[in-house]
Amino acid sequence: MRFVSLALERYGHFEDCELSFRSGVPDLHIVYGANEAGKTTAMAAVSDLLFGFPTRSPYNFVYDYSLLRVGAVLEDGGRTLGCRRKKGTSGTPIGADDGALDEGVLLAMLRGQTRETFGLSFSLSQEGLRAGGRAMVAAQDDLGRALFAAGSGLTGVSDELSRLEEEADAIWAPRASGKRSFTVAQRDLEA
Repeated sequence: MRFVSLALERYGHFEDCELSFRSGVPDLHIVYGANEAGKTTAMAAVSDLLFGFPTRSPYNFVYDYSLLRVGAVLEDGGRTLGCRRKKGTSGTPIGADDGALDEGVLLAMLRGQTRETFGLSFSLSQEGLRAGGRAMVAAQDDLGRALFAAGSGLTGVSDELSRLEEEADAIWAPRASGKRSFTVAQRDLEA
C-alpha cells in the first residue's frame, strides 16, 4: 500500500491541507520541517485514518470531535482507493463521496498491521528512535535482538552490537583484568 495523497481536512490546526506523494524510483517520501510545522500531526492523521480515532484525541483543539476529518488516496496492487475517516464510534470510514466505506477494504490493505506495528515500521521520530534504542539495549538475549532487528528492518544489529560489546570489554569492565587497555594504562600511570 502506498499513499498518493494525505488530506488533513479538519485535524489539529490544519484545515483543507493536502500532502501529495508522487510515485517515483525510489518510491520513498520523507516529511520534514521546522519544529511545530505539523510533522507529528501528519503522522497521527495517517494512523487515525488507517486505524480510527482514539476515544480521546489531542487534535480537536480547533475543531470539535464531530468535525474532525482526515482523508487519503491509497494505492494497493493496482487498485486506487479514495477514503476518509471521521471521529465516531461506528461507520467512521467513509468514501470520497461521504458514503459508507467497508472497513474491510482498509484492513486488507494493511495486511495485519496494527497501529503500533505500523508506527514502528513507517514512522521515524525522535521519541521513536529513543524508545527503539532503549528496547534494543533492554533486549539482552539473542532472541530479543533478533526480534528487534526483524521488526525494525535493521539487519546485522546483533552482530554489530556483539562486536561493540567485545571492543568495550577489551577497554574496560567493572572487574579489572591485566589485559584490558584501561587497566594497563592505569597501572602505567600509577607506576
